[in-house]
Amino acid sequence: MVQQSPFSLMRILKVLSTGLLAIALLVSVTVTNQAQASATGGTIFIDQKSPLGEFGHWIVTKPNDDTFRSSLKTKFLNNLVEGTYDFSITNPAGSLTKITLIRSGTVIKEVTGNEIAFDIKGDDAHRIIVEFTYTGDIQVLSDPSGVAFELKSLIDGSMYSGVTPAVFEGMPPVSYKIRYDVEPSCEVQQDMQRELIHGSKLIFWADFTCGDHDIALAGRTPEQIGTETPRRPYQIPNIHFDMPAKRIVQTSSMTEVVPGGHIRYNVTVTNMTRGTLHNIDVVDRYSPEMVDIVQSLMDGGVIAGNEIIWNVPFLYAGQSWTTSFTVRVKEHLVAGDRIVFMVHAYSDEADFDLYPEAWSAVNGVGIAYMPQTGGKYDFLFVLAALIGAALVTNVTIRNKQSA
Repeated sequence: MVQQSPFSLMRILKVLSTGLLAIALLVSVTVTNQAQASATGGTIFIDQKSPLGEFGHWIVTKPNDDTFRSSLKTKFLNNLVEGTYDFSITNPAGSLTKITLIRSGTVIKEVTGNEIAFDIKGDDAHRIIVEFTYTGDIQVLSDPSGVAFELKSLIDGSMYSGVTPAVFEGMPPVSYKIRYDVEPSCEVQQDMQRELIHGSKLIFWADFTCGDHDIALAGRTPEQIGTETPRRPYQIPNIHFDMPAKRIVQTSSMTEVVPGGHIRYNVTVTNMTRGTLHNIDVVDRYSPEMVDIVQSLMDGGVIAGNEIIWNVPFLYAGQSWTTSFTVRVKEHLVAGDRIVFMVHAYSDEADFDLYPEAWSAVNGVGIAYMPQTGGKYDFLFVLAALIGAALVTNVTIRNKQSA
């Protein structure tokens, strides 16, 4: 048996420690180089802000015309090459869009609209903040017409004026007070106060009774009072509105469900144009806190956060595309809760820009204590069960007494 001297053992340990140190240094340098390589290029962080929790579908067009599409509230894009980038977004119905571009903490550009272009150089870090504000329209009418009025915002005190009939577009959704400028002898409620709901139209109407003579104005000018946000009313035009046919429809297998139950959803997209639609993105937004997707998605569907996303390469004129999926309702939901799926579709063609409301649909399913059997039948079922229980109890008591 050969014994190693302590000196030989020390040399072996020294060689091993030196080798391990070299390997560690090599790994450290490699990881650092990889980190530096992954950090090269520009970055864009996209952040959508909405008081109603409704967000838009946005597109980033790169210098080589490649596009990145999403409806996510926030998204971080990195390793971006130098060049000119274009960011565009489709705002939710009834909202206005403001885009703020920030580079390295400094505001570079602000745009009131849906598109912004900018350049990336080197490792520039950009932040795009999209803010949605919601507005509505106010219509002021009277019988007879031609009556001057003053309209006041009860939030900031802004004043507007005009002559009936008139319409104010793009007004903030707050409470307003109107005063018609007529003689005190006229029988009319001069002051009226109402709230404007976003995305809707608020109508002020007054029917004047001033005897047999014409309405005499109180001498106030019908010209608009100067404010920080002046808005000039215009006469109501004779407009005919066409409601476009729905391009996308989402249906569910029931309108009520119990916790733990299953719902089957169908999504159908129809090409209502005369040409072929290309690169159609179908995005179905839901709350993962309320339901689980229980089966593999068909037709290439993928789950990204709180969205289910499909892509339809093309759809011929008059053709429809349909997919379906099943969800399981979570057990913690209670009666009164509502499961909502909001689906949108987007295509490269102009039909989406012309009729955005036709490219979206909402489906809601309520939570109930028992499965749906049809209103009055549920009541009859419960009543029959109670009567049956009472009869059984009565028979049992009599049997015990006779025994």
